[in-house]
Amino acid sequence: MRFASLFLISSLAGFAPAAEPARLAAAPTVVVAPSAAGKFPAFADPAVKAFVAEADAAARKAAPLTPEFWAWVDAHPDVRAGLLFARHPMPAQSAQNLDTLRRALSPALADKYAQLLLGVAIRDGALRLDAETPVQEYPPAVAKVAAWMRTSGTSYLQVMAGQAAALQAAGVNVAETKDRAFWGQVAHASGTYPPRLAPSDVQFLVWMISKLETPAPAEAKQPWPIFPTAQAPWPLLTWFKASVPERECEWIWERYWGRIPGQPAGIIGYGRYSWDYDRVPEVKYKASAWHPGSLPRIWEDGGVCGRLSTMADTFRRALGQPARGTGQPGHRAFVHYGRDPKTGRWTFGVGQSIAGLEVTTTGPDVPALHPFIENRAVNCVALVQAMNLGLERFHRGRILGWFALGQTDAARRERYLRQALALNPYELGLWKALGDGVADGPAAARLLAEMDQALLTPNAALEVAKRLSADTDFASLGGGQSDAKADRGATVAKLAGDALAGQVFGRLLASGRGLAEARAALRAELARREALKVPYDAPSRKTCSGVTTSRSTASPGCSRPRMTRCSRPTASSRPSRGPRPSTGWSNVCASSVRRMPSSSPIGPRGSSRNWRPPARVGCPTKRVCRRPSRFTPRCTPCACARCANWARRGSPPWPRRCASMS
Repeated sequence: MRFASLFLISSLAGFAPAAEPARLAAAPTVVVAPSAAGKFPAFADPAVKAFVAEADAAARKAAPLTPEFWAWVDAHPDVRAGLLFARHPMPAQSAQNLDTLRRALSPALADKYAQLLLGVAIRDGALRLDAETPVQEYPPAVAKVAAWMRTSGTSYLQVMAGQAAALQAAGVNVAETKDRAFWGQVAHASGTYPPRLAPSDVQFLVWMISKLETPAPAEAKQPWPIFPTAQAPWPLLTWFKASVPERECEWIWERYWGRIPGQPAGIIGYGRYSWDYDRVPEVKYKASAWHPGSLPRIWEDGGVCGRLSTMADTFRRALGQPARGTGQPGHRAFVHYGRDPKTGRWTFGVGQSIAGLEVTTTGPDVPALHPFIENRAVNCVALVQAMNLGLERFHRGRILGWFALGQTDAARRERYLRQALALNPYELGLWKALGDGVADGPAAARLLAEMDQALLTPNAALEVAKRLSADTDFASLGGGQSDAKADRGATVAKLAGDALAGQVFGRLLASGRGLAEARAALRAELARREALKVPYDAPSRKTCSGVTTSRSTASPGCSRPRMTRCSRPTASSRPSRGPRPSTGWSNVCASSVRRMPSSSPIGPRGSSRNWRPPARVGCPTKRVCRRPSRFTPRCTPCACARCANWARRGSPPWPRRCASMS
């Protein structure tokens, strides 16, 4: 299926339009990775040019650092653009973090890894500058128990099997053991196993860069480096603000090169699936040179999804590949960025996954311009797609996006939003910003079609994730290898469309204006997506047909005996199992206008008795507003997530309806 090129007025943005989807399907070509040698974005538009100048001046005023620092920033145009417009206005802490990291390296290494330093610096909050250190003096109760264990020859396993007897023998009162860290400190003080001490953020980066600068052994067969950290753009490098204990870093390094006897070389993909680490005392409380939560102990003792995915993402991150843990319903997996060695395109993958991207809870940690689909992996996929268009386009689109969001005139705001999306259609929050200004159903349908036109690529098939049990042992499935891909255009378009359509049409239908037009546009939009083979999700498809029907002939979204143009699914149409849809379709009051019959059993005027209609009348959450009386002149808030109060009309028996119903 062929799609047209981007729809927007890219000429106004001063940049060439995005490559047509047909070109993406052509023979692969190597994409040159962005580097620090890029150009700082320049604009012909005087208003945007003034906006950039003001942002630069405000940043230097907010962070009055040394002239040397700002000269270094000016010498790296990509770093300057990212520092100024990762957030707007730039937090002073970001510049201070960057200066701290820069000064921790030699000038040559700071220049080489400038993008990495920026990716870590723009994260929320200050860097952790102090490494954790061993406790020099334990609390008296801990010291007593540890001393008794040494003199009596009692092991930690024996102590944990009979805690009360051990405390009595050591002369410790039970009240002194209320601290949650007490028994862990006993293990450390007695020498059973050491504490797990994290280095500072700076120490971890310095260690990692030193290893990245170390050449591979001559006899090694493993690829090195495993990820082009020095050439990657800063938006892909924000996950390195998560340090790994130095002893474990060294263990990772030695194991990768096969220098640990009895253990294979290379990247750890998976381990032994087992609950022994928590349920078998001989494993949980054994004496060891490693903390039970450390990577060597995870490899030795096994674990379930949390420990095994932690081992996988920590191993990669210590070797310079962006990786982190991620949540799925009842499960923990891991995600990572990569680069396709054949095409040079950046990729995103999920390892040890049991579900799809729509329920994978993680984010790129690049500040969003406008809130939309928060904490979902689709944002990481969109970021990778944007990086494959180029870092310069990403920066230009981001600057125009910040500028557009600051405009008060609606037409001017829309014009600059479209310019920003012409440069980077994968800035998903800007589509939401455009959707906020849509006033009718046909305009909403046009916007959704434009978004599909910009995001869909013909060579990217719609992904259907396998649904696995949360207790899946991936050893039988090849170790839970990741599904790293460079082009997920169909997936981005589907998930973004599901969310945007739900929010835009939900708002239009709830407003009560132009309902017939909005319903017709919604039905046409559902049909258009079906024709593209990228249908909306199940809650979106469960939309009533728009005619009065009985329960026996109602569509799956209808749950009432008689409906009049029901335009939205109800809460009862939500699947009974599985994650809650993130599209917003099923948590908006969607019922048709229902007027209470004149025979409704409403009490007399002024009665303190509140009347509750039958459950199937009113809000789809089956919680409806109680009858107001002279004692309660206003309606009780409806319990539906987005319903307004029920509107009072007339006098008893008055017809009432939910104010947000269509």
